[in-house]
Amino acid sequence: MKRGESVKYKVLFADDNADTLLGLKVQLKAHLDIEGVFVSTAAEAIELIKKDPTGFAVVVLDFHFEPEQTNGAEVAKKLFELNRKLSIVISTGDTSAIPPIQSLKAKVSNFVTKEDTEGLIKAIRDCFPYYDQVVRTFQNSQRTAKEKWIANSALISSMGMMGRSDHLYGVCKMIEKIADRKSTVLVRGESGTGKELVAKAIHTQSYRNAYSIRTCFPAVAHLHHKVLKGIF
Repeated sequence: MKRGESVKYKVLFADDNADTLLGLKVQLKAHLDIEGVFVSTAAEAIELIKKDPTGFAVVVLDFHFEPEQTNGAEVAKKLFELNRKLSIVISTGDTSAIPPIQSLKAKVSNFVTKEDTEGLIKAIRDCFPYYDQVVRTFQNSQRTAKEKWIANSALISSMGMMGRSDHLYGVCKMIEKIADRKSTVLVRGESGTGKELVAKAIHTQSYRNAYSIRTCFPAVAHLHHKVLKGIF
């Protein structure tokens, strides 16, 4: 974001009434920090959250989606499966007790009537601080993971290997720890797991000068044992 540029919050509005969506578009013209995205079906709302689970600060749902034979509370449950930290507000013109009760059971952030236009804007804005916190936490975790990968890669590369996994990083830390010890090091592992690379890294990181490779075959294992023991 450039200096002096205001923060914009994307809000997803899903309502099967075209007039309601038009009224919301007009209302949002007075709120420059809110960027509205408007869809007329629950399926479209679900698809948008699938594509970008953290891209919307708030999702505003109508309660009745009659053509799709579903309601806002059921849609909210599906959206929470995609992002359990999503802020959802349900807005409806139904004044019966069913919409608020089912919305409460669905654990949405708020419930307002369509007549309360100012209340809707307030309910939306009340979600912004939580969204800021969620996004900041997510970004920090991403940055921490990236920094860890960079640190892992640096140590692993210094050992003449490639990778950035925590497991390989642990192997390299162990190499650092044992490299300067005067004891014999036995490297074990299945064929192709990189035993030779580990052995070479130990020699490179230590005072050891001689480095030779000896392939051991089972048929003459007793002879190699004697070589390693210094008998031959």
